[in-house]
Amino acid sequence: MAVLNWASSRTDTLSPGTTALLVITTWLLYVTGLAEFYYEYRYGGKYIFEIEQMHKEFARYWPMLADKALFLESRIQEYKAQGKAMRLDRAFSAFSADCIEGICTDDLKPGDGFLYQPDFGPEWYDGLLGLIRNAPIGEWTAWLSRTVHRHPRLTNYSSLGYIPQRLLLWLFPQGHIANKYDERTRTQIHKAVTQQHLSKDDSSEHIALFQALAQSNLSPADKTEERLVKEAKLIFLGGTISTGRTLGFVSYYILSRPYIKARLGGELRDVMTAWPEVVPTWIELEKLPYLQAVIKEALRLTYGFMRRLPRVSPDVAIQYKEYTIPPGTPLGMNAYLMHSNPEVYQDPDQFAPERWLAEDTKTMQRSYVTFTKGSRSCLGQDLSMAEISLVPAVLFRPDGPGMELFETDESDVKHVHNFVVPLPKFDSLGVRVMVR
Repeated sequence: MAVLNWASSRTDTLSPGTTALLVITTWLLYVTGLAEFYYEYRYGGKYIFEIEQMHKEFARYWPMLADKALFLESRIQEYKAQGKAMRLDRAFSAFSADCIEGICTDDLKPGDGFLYQPDFGPEWYDGLLGLIRNAPIGEWTAWLSRTVHRHPRLTNYSSLGYIPQRLLLWLFPQGHIANKYDERTRTQIHKAVTQQHLSKDDSSEHIALFQALAQSNLSPADKTEERLVKEAKLIFLGGTISTGRTLGFVSYYILSRPYIKARLGGELRDVMTAWPEVVPTWIELEKLPYLQAVIKEALRLTYGFMRRLPRVSPDVAIQYKEYTIPPGTPLGMNAYLMHSNPEVYQDPDQFAPERWLAEDTKTMQRSYVTFTKGSRSCLGQDLSMAEISLVPAVLFRPDGPGMELFETDESDVKHVHNFVVPLPKFDSLGVRVMVR
């Protein structure tokens, strides 16, 4: 981590090749396990302290997440007095959206968050799902764009650039949500770009993402407001639906399996006994084996990114068993097939957290690719894991909100459609609960 942080802070003085070499070397150390050997051998048993430093790096947002989890709990409790069913999947996506915005900008006013909206902003949630269901169209237009750009006379056109926006919105009305989010972030990004010279403070413990991008050494073309608005949209989409739906998925199985709820509540009793006056650390939650087993099983069955993610070895042939794969050959395997392999996971369609408590889980870990692996793994996995650890701890502690499933069964969460993000049946009404 120290090497990576040093390289990142000196990208303006190091050559691109040197920076890349340092980053790749650091990645190899941490992915292969050589980092543990290095710290244990070279420094005489110091790896545990390096882990502590990693948590300090990634956990600086923990108080913000805890505040939003507490507000989420209070919003859920409101439904107890109202006596009506609520949708947990919408609530969790609103929570994830607010966490993302809390990292991206410090310019939000009280009441701006999605958690404040009536019924957690169903327009946003349903609109995002509508966009996801149009993923095949997006994939087709990407292919069309590549085809157009191969023709020398058409290089000034994009696949959609010549189509009037009114026509696009008529064809895909869900697109207005993307435009609405552009408007939501444009003011924040404009402020970050135009006032960056006023807010540089190396002693600051927290710097918002938009501000960090505006102050970075990126080229001016990469820091235009329009470019950053597009980045914000991708971050919002990537960090909202997947995490929110995973939280809904795991909540369904906790609520529908009394033995899981009871065992989890028992494990959470001590660490959550003084909530919210005393907030458990992320490290404390990571040390709870059953909580982590429940989370890991939920992530296994929600798959993360369901499509194949190709990898290419550009210069070197790959030897796989008796097969020699030539350089430049795209290789890919999707998480669904890897997580559903009965040779690796016994009864793979069953939600069984206990499988992760076995003495030897190496084979399962090798095939576990929810966040993918390697240099192209999910950039937001630490934030996602922090959210997915904290929210169940808050809601399913022994004195947490009393929730019961309402007209919800397994078909409402079981994934049967693949639109990049896996989705359940089209007529699913989500994970609905009554708060008692």
